Amino acid sequence: MAIVRLSDEGDFGDGSGRMVCPRCSGSYLHHGYVTVRQRDGGGSGEDCAGTEVTVDADDTKILRLGAEDARWSGRRDSVEIGFWCEECDEASVLELMQHKGLSLVRWIDPS
Repeated sequence: MAIVRLSDEGDFGDGSGRMVCPRCSGSYLHHGYVTVRQRDGGGSGEDCAGTEVTVDADDTKILRLGAEDARWSGRRDSVEIGFWCEECDEASVLELMQHKGLSLVRWIDPS
């Protein structure tokens, strides 16, 4: 997945608590699916296999992921929330991830 650059300030909203679309800055975002990726080993699992759970409107999927699976964003766990924008009709994904002791948040391109 390609990373979509955030604004230079690195914020996700317009200062009022509303999130804005990373593509058009529109404020009419709708969330969809949620995916959680948890590495084995409790909070100390790095670079190991784990489980992916995706919940969508009509489906729930549980998958085992190998340690080298490309869906891992970093060395530890992550949460993805899929969004679509009413204004530009484009999809975006908000990712919260842990990597080397850091907790990071970013928009990623779902394509």
